[in-house]
Amino acid sequence: MKLREEWLPWAFVALSFVLSAAFYFQLPDVMVTHWDAQGMANGWMSKNMAVLFMPVLTALLVGLFYLIPKIDPLGANIEKFKDVYWGFASFMALFLAYIHGASLAINAGYALNMTYVIIPAMAVLFYYVGYMLERVEPTWFVGIRTPWTLSSEGVWKKTHALGAKMFKAFAVVVMLSLFAMNYAFYIVIAGALACGFAPVIYSYFEFRKEKTHVKPSVGIEKAAKGKKRKKSRR
Repeated sequence: MKLREEWLPWAFVALSFVLSAAFYFQLPDVMVTHWDAQGMANGWMSKNMAVLFMPVLTALLVGLFYLIPKIDPLGANIEKFKDVYWGFASFMALFLAYIHGASLAINAGYALNMTYVIIPAMAVLFYYVGYMLERVEPTWFVGIRTPWTLSSEGVWKKTHALGAKMFKAFAVVVMLSLFAMNYAFYIVIAGALACGFAPVIYSYFEFRKEKTHVKPSVGIEKAAKGKKRKKSRR
């Protein structure tokens, strides 16, 4: 029986729990759970809480992916790109399982720098977001949702084409930031802000442009012609 794509994210949820169980007896009672931009620990949590937090969070996130098509007024459109939708759900679950595994390994005594662990994973995730944006249809929960993209299919497509290119380029920049670690944090923040705001602003101006170039309706054209005829008779 072919594995359904909807079930793949749960495999990564299960992997998170398996990793917690595998590392449990190697872990200290208080675990590092957060690192700063230089990879230095700056957040801690009790072992019992830490081994469950990320797996449970991942499970809740995957559950949300199941809920969205049911509550979205445009949920039927998700069927049109369900392969990339569930692909993104799987990528997110795998990303969190990967970060969880790295965190467990560090707390178990393995010499890893969390910054070098996270950056390549983020780059892959951002690239997939760009890939997904090329294929999404209008919905209220997935994609670049602004009043202007949701009001015009043309604006939606143009905005997502731009967003796709930006996220793919951002993924490459994030990966290259490995060679400029002193600036990696600022590169990621600047790129994230650009990818977040530029498509929104672009969608507004595209919507205005579209409305400016809309041809008058047939009824308006007829009325205008009628007025011209009356004037010519006079």
